[in-house]
Order: sequence, then C-alpha cells, then structure tokens
Amino acid sequence: MRYWEDTMEGMVERGQICNVEPEHGPWPYMQSLPFTDMKPTHDIWEANNFVAKQFHDKWPEFVANLK
Repeated sequence: MRYWEDTMEGMVERGQICNVEPEHGPWPYMQSLPFTDMKPTHDIWEANNFVAKQFHDKWPEFVANLK
C-alpha cells in the first residue's frame, strides 16, 4: 500500500488524476496451488474487492494528510 500511497501523493501534488484499478488475475497472473491443475489460491473477485475497499477507506484520510 505504501507504494501506491507514494504514487498517489506524487500525482496529487502535480495536479494529476490518479485512478486505481486492482487486478489479480486471471491465470497465469494469479497464484495457483502447487501440484494442482492450476487451482487458484484465492477468489479473484474477493481479492479485487478487498484492495478496492482498502483504497476507498484510506483515500479520504490520505488526501487530508497531503494538505
């Protein structure tokens, strides 16, 4: 998350719009369990929603701290 916060901070300081699009798949970009027929380790929809919620929850606090 710190990487994304640094990126957003720089973009906000330059007056740029920062869009975040969480993406964790599909295979072969996502992890799969070893010794299986590419069985995923997690649900892509849940992972993407988790990351989106993290940004949504943190963004107001992050913007307030930039001022």
